[in-house]
Amino acid sequence: MSWSLGETGALAVKATRGAGFSWGTAEDAGFAVTWLLGRGLPGATALCSYLSWHAAHKNPHHDDDIRCPLLTGAAISDGVIALPAGPDDQTNLGTVRMPLLLVPFIASLEDDDIWLHGLDLSDNQARQARHPVGMAACSLRRAAVPAWALSDADHTRLDNDFACCVTTLGRFAHRTYAPATQESRLAGAGAGLTDND
Repeated sequence: MSWSLGETGALAVKATRGAGFSWGTAEDAGFAVTWLLGRGLPGATALCSYLSWHAAHKNPHHDDDIRCPLLTGAAISDGVIALPAGPDDQTNLGTVRMPLLLVPFIASLEDDDIWLHGLDLSDNQARQARHPVGMAACSLRRAAVPAWALSDADHTRLDNDFACCVTTLGRFAHRTYAPATQESRLAGAGAGLTDND
C-alpha cells in the first residue's frame, strides 16, 4: 500500500495537533512533511520520531537546551529570528531536535542565499537516508541554497516501507477525533441507533 503526499500531509496535520501543538503549528508540520517527502527526504519518519519524543517528555517546550524544529521553523518564516546580514555573519539556532524538519522553512525563504548549517544534506546518500539525524547544533549562514532544495517535488507517494510511521501518526491523529454520542447518532452520524447490516 502507498499513500499520496496529500493524504500524508493531512495525517501529519492531525497527528501534530493530537500531540498537543496548535492548529497553526500543525499546518506547518503538514507543509514540512509534504515538502520533504516530495523531494525524497524522510519527512514522515522525522515527524513521527519528533512527536514520539515530544509525547514522552512532560514539558518539552521548556527545555532551553533543545529547540523544537516546528516552532523554530515558524519563527524563521515569520521573521522573529533574524537572518544573517553579511557573508561572515551567522545566526545560531542552538541544538535543534530533528533538524530535518527545519529545511522546508529555510528553503522557502524569499532570500535564497540563506542555508542551514549543522545538517549535512549535500550528497544524495545523505538525502536518501531513512533515519534522519535526531539532534544537531544548527545555524543559518549566507550560502547558496542547493539546487535540489529549489527544485520542484518529483515524488508523489509515500510507499509501504513507511507503514509504521503512518500507524504512529494515525495514533496521534486519533486524539483529535470526537467520540460518538447518542445525540450525534440521532442527528445522522454513523449507522444511527440501529445497525441494520
